[in-house]
Formats: sequence, C-alpha cells, structure tokens
Amino acid sequence: MTDMAAMEAEANAFAMELLMPFDWVLKDCQGVDVSDERAVAKMASKYRVAPTVMAMRIGEVRARLDAEGKELPETPKGPVA
Repeated sequence: MTDMAAMEAEANAFAMELLMPFDWVLKDCQGVDVSDERAVAKMASKYRVAPTVMAMRIGEVRARLDAEGKELPETPKGPVA
C-alpha cells in the first residue's frame, strides 16, 4: 500500500468513526437486517450518510463483534427513531 493509499484509508476510518460511532451503531443496528433496504435507509438518514455507507458500517460493526467473539446484545431496540 502506498503512503497516499494508507493516508486515505486512515482518513476514511476516522470519518466513519466520526459520523457513525461504533457504540451508537452497535446500539441502533440491533434487529436490523442489512438486506432490509428500508431499515438501512432509515438508519442512514439518522446518521446523514448514504445507505450503502450505512450498510458497510453495520457490517463492520458486526464483523468486529464476531472477531472479538461477541454477539449483538439480545434485546432488539426496535425501529430506528
């Protein structure tokens, strides 16, 4: 990876955490199926990001939990406000 590509990846990770903090997305994505376009679009609207970016972030949050041997909390939050 070039220095420029590394800097861009770091900037993207920073922006993602700034706009969609891990703990907030973790709480909000309970019970959300990333294939449910309406639910993802609703979350995207809440965070003011594109639905595709929101779906990626939900996937990252779930992958991080999986890598740490953790699961989403049991109680679904319900619809996103």
